Amino acid sequence: MWTLATRHRQRAFVFRTYVIALAEDPAVRKAAEGFAREALFGGNQLRRERRRAWRNEQKIAADEIAMADETGEPPSAALLESLLLRDIIAWSLGLTPAERERVLAMDRSRLPQHFLVPPEGFDVEPASGEIEQIKQRALRRAEQLSNIYLDDADSARDQTSMELAQKLAAESIMRLAGLRNIAAASARG
Repeated sequence: MWTLATRHRQRAFVFRTYVIALAEDPAVRKAAEGFAREALFGGNQLRRERRRAWRNEQKIAADEIAMADETGEPPSAALLESLLLRDIIAWSLGLTPAERERVLAMDRSRLPQHFLVPPEGFDVEPASGEIEQIKQRALRRAEQLSNIYLDDADSARDQTSMELAQKLAAESIMRLAGLRNIAAASARG
């Protein structure tokens, strides 16, 4: 999202510099120059925010690794799958029924059937700030799982193990892409 906004600002800057270069009217040049400065300033701010968000994500990942190191074990794929499933279910509680169906469908093969439909009379939703944290955590865990499966495929000792790890990696990457899509759509809406 940050990258897209930064690119938009860069394109606005480039367009306005063309206007400055091609405009014959000094008033148009002056106005375009002001807009170009604004786009350049906005693009720089967005880049700083993007770097800050990236550093924050790296810090969170490092904290999770440190927690895993304290227990003496790296996070296993099975544990992350379980935690991700819990986050997906919690995330779905704050969504509309159609959005809930899309989120829960991300992992339908591993999701018990009774989770696909919320129980009747169930209207306890996490707070919106909590939903945002759950969403970010789910995305982070989905990315970690993709990396684990890709690493497993790279270090596989035989063809069968490699094919299984590649299959799990492909499913995990598709799930991650779908979750990112849903997160972006819910952020816009």
